[in-house]
Amino acid sequence: AGRAAGLPPAPPTATAARTGRPRQPLPSSAPGLGPRRYRPSLLPRAGRSSRGQSAGAGSRQPTRPPQPPPPPTQAPQSSQPPPRRSPSPPPPGPHSILHAATRAFEAAMAAGGGSDQEDGAGSGEMDVELLVAAFRTNLAVTEVFGSMMTPAVKNDLANLDKLAKAWAALGKRRGAAQVATLRGLLEAERASGVHKPGGVLRDPSAGIALTWLRRSLAFQRGLLQGLAADRGATLSAVATAAYKAHLERYHNWVLRGTFKVCLGGLPARDVFLDKLGPELRPAERAEVCYREAAEVGEAMRRADERMGALLVALDMDDQRKA
Repeated sequence: AGRAAGLPPAPPTATAARTGRPRQPLPSSAPGLGPRRYRPSLLPRAGRSSRGQSAGAGSRQPTRPPQPPPPPTQAPQSSQPPPRRSPSPPPPGPHSILHAATRAFEAAMAAGGGSDQEDGAGSGEMDVELLVAAFRTNLAVTEVFGSMMTPAVKNDLANLDKLAKAWAALGKRRGAAQVATLRGLLEAERASGVHKPGGVLRDPSAGIALTWLRRSLAFQRGLLQGLAADRGATLSAVATAAYKAHLERYHNWVLRGTFKVCLGGLPARDVFLDKLGPELRPAERAEVCYREAAEVGEAMRRADERMGALLVALDMDDQRKA
């Protein structure tokens, strides 16, 4: 068409120069189809040359330096009590009934957290629910002393009932999480105004119940530790010494007379050991019972000191006699 109009011929294309054949121009349209449309797949992609190579071939793009991980976010404070920590598994082998009491008191202290001697304000905590369970478990040990100790068992049951009722009532008013630990329970009761300054506690209350449960526990601790330390003494002699050391000064003359009669009627040592270790073989019963009597005595001592430190720190150490 250019030659017919007298125009100069078009310069050869790059394809014609390479192949020696002129490149045929693509028609702009086909008859009856309108303007020619090219498929997108035939068009060069963005950022690529006509040969499909990367626009920056031969040069590596700089990589982003690794970003440090985000700082850990602090978990929101929960109103629920802390999870309980399980005590260590028991050693293998049969045990006396003392072993269950040892593990119960250790569980109450482990779940409460803290330690025995962090400061003088009773930093060693105790879980209230597990503490009540530990006292109930220990009743099985008290019952082994025989029918002469029935008044002591009934007294412990009454104080456990007082403690449980006060805990439930304060939990409804303050929230269960606020009274889950022994410190929280005693602080809530003191804040309610039921006690008087100078350690004058209201009866019934959690404070007075805990006071008498502590004294009973100290008496049992002295008895069991004395039993393991002096294997030649009678059970009545060991129990009488423990009573004078831990309970007598809190009893009036009526209670003193009652306890002296009860302690004089305790069973013989071998009968007591048989009841402590009914599943133990006779050849090993005495040694296992003495060893576990020392262990439960140590657990009772630690629990008693934690409870006592809290009562003193909160001005709830009632020293009055019954």
